[in-house]
Amino acid sequence: MTRAFIGRPAPAFTAEAVIDGDFKTISLSDYKGKYLVLFFYPSDFTFVCPTEIIAFSDRIDEFNALKCAVVAASTDSKFSHFAWICQPRKEGGLGNMRIPIMADPTQQISRDYGVLKEDEGIAYSTFVCPTEIIAFSDRIDEFNALKCAVVAASTDSKFSHFAWICQPRKEGGLGNMRIPIMADPTQQISRDYGVLKEDEGIAYRGLFIIDGKGTIRQITINDLPIGRSVDEILRLVQALQYTDEHGEVCPAGWKPGKETMKANPKGSKEYFAKH
Repeated sequence: MTRAFIGRPAPAFTAEAVIDGDFKTISLSDYKGKYLVLFFYPSDFTFVCPTEIIAFSDRIDEFNALKCAVVAASTDSKFSHFAWICQPRKEGGLGNMRIPIMADPTQQISRDYGVLKEDEGIAYSTFVCPTEIIAFSDRIDEFNALKCAVVAASTDSKFSHFAWICQPRKEGGLGNMRIPIMADPTQQISRDYGVLKEDEGIAYRGLFIIDGKGTIRQITINDLPIGRSVDEILRLVQALQYTDEHGEVCPAGWKPGKETMKANPKGSKEYFAKH
C-alpha cells in the first residue's frame, strides 16, 4: 500500500545509487533542507526511459540553481544502472550522468511511492523512460539553482541501471547522467511511495516533489505511454518555493515574475480586478 500522500512526510528510503561512476548509498535524509525531485521509471535498457533520465541529467544545473536535487530510480540493480550509464548514449546507454540513478531491487521504494507495477516488478514507463530521465538529467542545473535535487528510481537492479547508462542514447541508453538512477529491486521504495503496480511488479511513472522538511508537496503519476515535462516540474518547484517564502498563492499557469495572489477575499478581488 502506498505511503506517499500530499501534505504528509515522504516515505523514508535508503538505497544504493550510481553517482559519478561509483556506487554510493543515499537516503531521503541526505536531502533534508532542500527540495528533491524523485522520479521512478520502469526499467533500464528500454526506450523512453533514457530520454527522461538524460533530460534531467543534462539540465541539472537549472535544478541546482533552485537548490533542488534530482534522483532517478528503478527496481533494477545498481550494477544494471552502472552498465547502462557506461554504455554510450548513441548506443542506447545513459552515458555521463549528473544525477543519482537509484537502485530499488527490492521494489520497496517504488511500492512506497505507489509506482510499482506488481505483475512485472518494474515501474511504468519503459519506452518513454529514457526520454524522461535524460530530460531531467540534461536540465539538472536548473533544479540545482533552486537547491532542488532530482533522483530517478526503478525496481531494476543497480547493475541494469549501470548498463543502461553505459549504453549510448542513440541506441536506447541513457548515456551521460547528471542525476542519480536509484535501484529499487526489492520494490520497497516504490511500494512505500505508492507507485508500485503490484500485479506486474513495476513502478508507475510517479514523480514526487519533497520540500526541505521532508514533506511531499506534489505528486504526479502517469500511465505507461505518457512522459513527464521537465519545464512543468521546474515551474512547480519554483511555485512551491515562492509560496513558502512569501505566503501568497500562485494562480493557474504561474511562472516566476508573474503576479501572485493573497489568499484572502480582499486579495482575490484585487487579483481578479486586474485579470
